[in-house]
Amino acid sequence: MNANAAPPARTTRLPRASTIWLLGAAAAALATVALAATLLVSNGSGGAQPLAPTGIVRAPSSPAIEAHFGIRVTQIGLTADGGMLDMRFVTIDPALAEQLSHGSGVRMQLVVENGNRLLDSEAMAPHGGAVHAGSTYFTLFRNDGGWLTHGSRVTLLIGGLRLEHLVVL
Repeated sequence: MNANAAPPARTTRLPRASTIWLLGAAAAALATVALAATLLVSNGSGGAQPLAPTGIVRAPSSPAIEAHFGIRVTQIGLTADGGMLDMRFVTIDPALAEQLSHGSGVRMQLVVENGNRLLDSEAMAPHGGAVHAGSTYFTLFRNDGGWLTHGSRVTLLIGGLRLEHLVVL
């Protein structure tokens, strides 16, 4: 053998189609197992609490609030990535409901039942416009500090009247 001779060229062997298929099937199986594990953990299995209440959650009613302010609260839920609460209500008596519009002097407030924190809607009450019976309206409350989460309970305060145990959706 000549000392100055180049080493023999290496040849690259391509994998067989069956090897490629087997590697692809193994990767797909691994991805399926990872997805199943993620879904089991995220839906409350394994002892974790569900993120939101299950089943239908009906808002409690207040005949006094309906009689004095002409509204019926239908739900309260988190919005804006948990930074705000959206309270929905149906107008029963438009003339009475007008007193809840922005600048009227009547403020809606929420009390966090497990922490005695007060959330105010002063700047986010419904603004002007005609109010119609049977229509759904909303008001927003800031959830500074993330005090409320899905399933939390709050009490609505309006002009000295209370609607207790609203469940945050």
